[in-house]
Order: sequence, then C-alpha cells, then structure tokens
Amino acid sequence: MDLRDLWRALSRRWWAVLGCVALAGVAAYGYLAATPAVYQASSEIVLIANSPTTIGETAQGVSTTTQLAETAATIIDSPALLEAAATDELSAQQLADMISVASRTLTSTIDIVAMSDSPAAAAQAANAAAQAARDELPALLGADGESGDLPLAVTVLREASEPSAPFSPDAKGVMVIAVALGLCGGIAAALVIDVLRRRPA
Repeated sequence: MDLRDLWRALSRRWWAVLGCVALAGVAAYGYLAATPAVYQASSEIVLIANSPTTIGETAQGVSTTTQLAETAATIIDSPALLEAAATDELSAQQLADMISVASRTLTSTIDIVAMSDSPAAAAQAANAAAQAARDELPALLGADGESGDLPLAVTVLREASEPSAPFSPDAKGVMVIAVALGLCGGIAAALVIDVLRRRPA
C-alpha cells in the first residue's frame, strides 16, 4: 500500500478516524472530570550572612550560608519549625503533608513548595513556612559562641501567590495525548475496515 492507497482509504473511512478521535476526547474529558485538581504554590527564601564588615567576612558568609542551605531546608520541613508555621486554618501536620523543601545547588536559596486541592491553601502554606523560616531559622541554626550574635539572617525573596490553574492534571497535555492516540487508532481502524470491506467474499 503506497501513500495514494492510504489517502484513498482514509478518504473513504474518514468517519472511523473522526469517531476514534471523538471517543478519545470523551475519555480524556471523563478522566479530567474524575481526577481531583491539585494546585501548587511556591515561595523562595535566601540565607544571608549577618552584617559582614569586610570583603573576607562577606566571602566567608557566602560560603557558610551555601553550606548551611541544605541543613536549613531540612529544618524547615521539621516539626520544630512547622509548629511555628501553623495557623488557625493549617496545623503543623497538615503543613507537613503539603510542603516540600529543597535547596538549590551551590546557592543559599531555598524553595518551599506547597500542594493542595485548594489554591488559597497552597499559597497560605508556602507563605506560612517561609515566614516561620524567616523568624525562627536563624536561632535554630545557633548563635556565635563568642558574641552571641546570630550567624545569618533569612530573607523572603518571593512570596507565594494563589495559582490560577491546577498543577495536576495537565488538561492541555491530556487532551493533546488523547487526540494523538485517537488519530493513530482512527487511522489504524480506517485501514483495517477498508481492507476487510474490499476483500472478496
């Protein structure tokens, strides 16, 4: 079968292609309707050295905060800090279930990501954790033994905002896959039907 034969078969059995695409679209719509939407919001904090006075202290501070970032990310996700982040609407356990924390490689920047079936709750959780980190993290990391000064400060670089669309499921991606599968299935069905209809009895 060459391309002309293929085109003739599809022209005769176009309804099979259209039907398969329609069925795939209905299936995708049903999947999207049945799958709970999950929203994602994220905030961003950075560790900075506390009041360096010389270039050497600044360089040392950058190195120290970078090394501490991974430890700080672990602390943010711990009960000690989540208790401080808890609100009237969100308990420490709820925050623990919603939040994931990760430090960026070779930086002192930390991403706090919250996921929830409510866009408002996702943003609230990410911001509550970021604010608790800003207020509590320096003391949890310890003070300088000689001066008693806290070695670093935490700044909120970016607050979370309410997401306007679900993170999951990806409606566009699901529909594109459904249409592609429908087309493939429709073409195959059209060719099979055409061959069977044209076969001598």
